[in-house]
Amino acid sequence: MAALITGIASHIERLIVDGELQPGDRIPPERVLAKTLGVSRASLREAMHDLESRNLIDRRQGRGTTVAEPTAERLSLLDELSKQEVEQRNAAELRDIVEPTIAYLAATRRATTNIQSLEETLRRSADVLSADESLRLDVEFHLELAHAAHNPLLSTLVGVTNDWTLETRRHSHATPDARRRSIEGHRGILDAVVAGEPAAARLAMENHLGDVRRLVADRAIDAGSEAL
Repeated sequence: MAALITGIASHIERLIVDGELQPGDRIPPERVLAKTLGVSRASLREAMHDLESRNLIDRRQGRGTTVAEPTAERLSLLDELSKQEVEQRNAAELRDIVEPTIAYLAATRRATTNIQSLEETLRRSADVLSADESLRLDVEFHLELAHAAHNPLLSTLVGVTNDWTLETRRHSHATPDARRRSIEGHRGILDAVVAGEPAAARLAMENHLGDVRRLVADRAIDAGSEAL
C-alpha cells in the first residue's frame, strides 16, 4: 500500500515538475482522478495528503485542490535537477561524438596487450552479475578501449565522461537482459577491433551507444509504470 501511495504522489508530482500542471491549476475531483489513475479513492487521498504536506498542492474547503505556488526551496531543487539533466544529456552527446572515433582508432592502433586487457574485461562480464559489478566492468571496458587508441587525452576524456554518465548508465545494467545486451555490444566492438576493421568498429560503437540510450529510456518508462 505504501508503495502504491508513493507511486501516485510521484506521478502527480512529475506532472507538476514537467509543467503539465501549473501553479493555480485545479486538480480533478478525487473520484475522477482515482478513476483516471485506476486506484482507490482511499489511496489517492493518502497521496494527496503527502503532496499537501510537501507544499505541492493546496486543499481548501469550497475551492477544491489546486497546484501550489512553488516555494523558494522547491524552485532551487528544480533548478538543480534541471542542471543535472542537462549535464547528463551533454555527456551522452559527447560520448556519441567521441567514442565511435575511439573505437575507430583502437582498431587501427591496438596492441596485443590492449586486446588481452579488453578480452579479460569482457570475459569477466556476465548477465548474472549484480548491476553495480556489471556497470563497473562496462566502465572498465570503455577505458581499456580508450587506452587501445593510444591517445592519453582521449583516455582522460572518457574517464571524465564516465563519471558524468554513471547514474544514467545504471539503467542499462538494471536487468539481466540489459546486461546481456551491453555485453553483446561490447563483443561486437571488440571483434571489429581485433579484426583491425576501423569502420566496423566505429559502427559497432554507434550501435552500442544507441542501444544504451534505448535501454535507459525503456527503464525510465518501466520505473514510472511500476510506481503506479
